[in-house]
Amino acid sequence: MRWLRRFVFGALVLVLGWSAWSFRSGNDGVIDLDLVWVRVHGVPVWSALGMALVVGASLGGLVVGFAWLRQRILNRRHRKAIERLESEVERLRSIPLAGGGSPSLEPTAAGASIFARFGARRREESS
Repeated sequence: MRWLRRFVFGALVLVLGWSAWSFRSGNDGVIDLDLVWVRVHGVPVWSALGMALVVGASLGGLVVGFAWLRQRILNRRHRKAIERLESEVERLRSIPLAGGGSPSLEPTAAGASIFARFGARRREESS
């Protein structure tokens, strides 16, 4: 498997080298750059295009990198909040019920809600 990786890497290097050489030989001319405050004379076209490509890729990578970093920080905050909430749920599950058993969830004859029944039970236990 290692030989396949070396072969693919070598082929990639050859293809990139050939395309770079083709690009350079296809853009042989010389231009003058006017960069608002600076004027540069006699810059090869391939060099100007290459610099523009590098600057554009760097700025794009910087923007994507900040967005990626922001998302990682947000994901980390969410993971910590989830862990905190899960531990709280686990803690609440381990607390024993006061009555020893679970209350019935069947509706009463009067049709009172479950919240009213729990409130009535608490009032009975406290008196």
